[in-house]
Order: sequence, then structure tokens, then C-alpha cells
Amino acid sequence: MEGLERTACNADPTMSRLDVPLLQTPFLQNPHLQTPLLEAPLLEPPLPGALLSLSVIVDVDRRDAQLVSRIEAVRDGVAGIGAQVIVSCEEPWEDAPPGVEVVVFPSNGRGDRHDAASRRAHGDLLAFIDGRVTFSSTWAGEVLRVFQDPTVTVAGGPVIPEGGRRRERISAVVMTHYLGGTPAAHNARSGPSGVVREVGSSNLVIRAAAFRAVGGFQAPARGGGEAVRLCYKVRTLLDGKIISEPGLALRAAAPRFPRALLSDVATYGRSRGDMARRLPETTSLVPYAVPSVITFLLCLCAGLLLVTDRGAIRAALLVAVAILVGFVVVQSARTLRGTEHLGDRILGGLALPVVLLVFGVTFVRG
Repeated sequence: MEGLERTACNADPTMSRLDVPLLQTPFLQNPHLQTPLLEAPLLEPPLPGALLSLSVIVDVDRRDAQLVSRIEAVRDGVAGIGAQVIVSCEEPWEDAPPGVEVVVFPSNGRGDRHDAASRRAHGDLLAFIDGRVTFSSTWAGEVLRVFQDPTVTVAGGPVIPEGGRRRERISAVVMTHYLGGTPAAHNARSGPSGVVREVGSSNLVIRAAAFRAVGGFQAPARGGGEAVRLCYKVRTLLDGKIISEPGLALRAAAPRFPRALLSDVATYGRSRGDMARRLPETTSLVPYAVPSVITFLLCLCAGLLLVTDRGAIRAALLVAVAILVGFVVVQSARTLRGTEHLGDRILGGLALPVVLLVFGVTFVRG
């Protein structure tokens, strides 16, 4: 693999992606960084109380006006412990903040970019976070505290959605209350610390030795579910302990309703559907397939109502439709139990049936 990579000392910023042979990537954009690739060490139990070093890998798949300030917040937030900060991206970033390493890998898959960046990381712990999160000054200290427990292999915290605009607040309500009813609830809202099956890829920390022992993410581009696959390998191959820790919580702007939110829901639905087909051990049909079943039954009952004229059959179909609609109404009413602004909760409840429909359809397509 080492022969297929190069270090870009004088990368031409005018060179397009199509001009860069795939066999010459990933590469370091920083000209002064000439570190050799790291080989996978043998997995050995960590020593209790040992001082741990940290490498933070920030994935940047899109750039906005606040990106530089967010990356600087990460750099400054881990400076006290001497952590390494790596930015993984698909395109060269010439005006990246000083003090961070930039690893470029031309792939649409987050897992591919993370795997490429991890080969330049030298920390005992590898932290993978999304470039859109708002970094917390206490996060790095919490990471070191959590991993003082030698039995912990993977840890993560929620990425809590928030927003100042109403469309963002509606999406935040939908995300926290809908995901709150799934086994991945701890990825979207704060809860008690405990052992879980998976943590989200936007806020995940793993021991470097364990990461390399299972081969990294190795997730298909655009397939999604990178963290689910990684956690599955850690559980099954290493019998590793995975925990969710509220002290590791980060925040990020919620996608705007409706377009951005429904796009994210569709991506999530396809990802979960794909994993239910490829790795059914990672995605239980209950509750993930429930929206698909509800959508199918509603469409079936509505179609039968249009073609049948028998009173008894129509009555039974109407009862079935009422039960299915009642289920959707109950799901929507869950948003009213929150502490957010009442108007946002009501609008979120009205939007939730559409979210369930989109998730159900894309889950089947996945």
C-alpha cells in the first residue's frame, strides 16, 4: 500500500482531480510533513493509568464561511494535551489554518477519507469528528478520562442538533424525537453513560491499535454506516467494549427543513436498509423497518379501498387505516413532550409523518 501513496511536497493547486492519478493518493498537502506511513501494531491490552496521546481527524466534505473558525477551535481545544490535528478532505485546501495537517483523498466516502488520514496519525487514540460540529473545550479532557479505563475500546458522544432559525429548530425537534425512538438515540441526544452497540461517525474515538487490528473503516463510498460497520468489527473480532458518554457531547447546526433534512433522512434510510441487507446483525428490523411496513400497509389499504365495494371489507380496511394513522399520530405527538418552543414542537410533529414516509421508502431501496 505504501507504494501506492505519495507525499505532495509541491502540489499544484490548479491541478484538477481528474489530473491526479488515483494510485498517487492519499497525499499530505503540507510540504513540511514527511512522516512515514504507520504500520498496524499488534493489539495489546493498554496499561492502566498510562499516558495516552490523541490524534483528532476532522472530516471536511463541504466548506462554508465558518469552517476555518471551527477547525481553529479544534486545534486550540486540544493544544493543551499536545494532540495531533488532521483534516481529511476530498479536494486540496490551500488556506487551511496553521498547525493542522491536511490529507487529501479523492473519494466521496467518509470512511475512505478517514482511513487515508489515519495512516498519518501517531496517537494512541484516534478521534473522528465531523467538520460541521461545534467543538467543546472540555471534550479532549473527557476523552482522556474515559480511556483511562483499559476495558474501553470505542467511545463516542451525541452530536446534538441545534439552530437559530425556525427551519433548523424544526429539524432539531424531528431528529431528537424520531431518532430518540431507535437504538441510535444516544447519537442525537444526551443520555446516561453506558455500553452501546454503536456510536456515530461524527463523534467517535477508538484505540489506534484496535482500529488498525480490524482494518479501519473499509466502508463503501457513499454507502454510509461507516461507524456501524467499524463498531460491528470491534464487537465481533475483538470483543471490544463500546460506550456512549454524555461528557463527549458536541453540537452542530441542524439541517434546514424540509430539503436538507429530508435529504439526510433519505441517506440515513438507504444506509440502514443497505446494512439490514448486507449485515443484518447490525440493523434490527424492529424498529428500523417499522416505517417501511407502515408505509406499505397504508398504501395497500388505501388501494384496496378504491377497488372494493363490499361493506364488511371496507369497514375492516377503514379500521386498519385508522390504526395505522393512529400509530403515526402517536409518533408525531412525541414531539410535544419536549422543552423546545411550542410552535417548533407542533411544526415538528406535523413534519414527522413525512420523515417517516421518506425513511420507510429509502430503507426499502437500500
